[in-house]
Amino acid sequence: MKIQLRHSLYSLSLAAAVAVNGCSLTPNADVPADRSQPTADSPTVAVSPGSGPETQLKKAPPSTVPSVLGDKLSLRQDNGSERFFQLKPSGAKFIDNANGDLTQLILDENQNVQIRDAQNQTVGYVIAQGETWQIQPPQRSKALFTLEPQTDGGFRLERSSGTALYQIRPIDQGYAITAADKQLLYTVTTQNGKTALKNPRGETLFSTQAEMSPIAIATFGFDAITPAQQAALAYAVNLGR
Repeated sequence: MKIQLRHSLYSLSLAAAVAVNGCSLTPNADVPADRSQPTADSPTVAVSPGSGPETQLKKAPPSTVPSVLGDKLSLRQDNGSERFFQLKPSGAKFIDNANGDLTQLILDENQNVQIRDAQNQTVGYVIAQGETWQIQPPQRSKALFTLEPQTDGGFRLERSSGTALYQIRPIDQGYAITAADKQLLYTVTTQNGKTALKNPRGETLFSTQAEMSPIAIATFGFDAITPAQQAALAYAVNLGR
């Protein structure tokens, strides 16, 4: 009697375990004993290098490194000529096909830009300070020009003396670039994914479909600074915005 009762209790316990776990008591030869090990029929999952937590912590901020090395930010003129930024891990090259100019832009960890000419000589710097940028000489001894934000959402370029040279003012679909006396010099407009720098007559000087800040494009309207300084300032502003 005791043996039969013990056998009945064992059978009930075993049946309950099967019901709770949804498992079969019959071994399945098709299921590997260790499910953590892949089988010949298991799909292979590719793991991208650098996707783990440790690698992510070592990545530089997205704004300091181009999304795809070798990207080209092209500025096209209506006559077919082109000027463009050729992005590199260490900065960029700015090439103006129309004039044959080459400017090298070397970026440091603080988003400061060293400006080098075609002979690899340092001709200046753009120093980033938040949303303010200074154009400095090769000695980095002083600010020659400063681009700083304004309360209306625009920017102002001024000399080291504090004298205003240009204003970048928000308008419909973009910005207006005006002289110190408020004379309209250029506009920057964005329509249908294209950003264009135009003269007061509405004629397009150049346009781009690249992802560039309109403020960065506007710096090419600062005629008082050199083409190399324009390119470096545009590059630095685009990184910061």
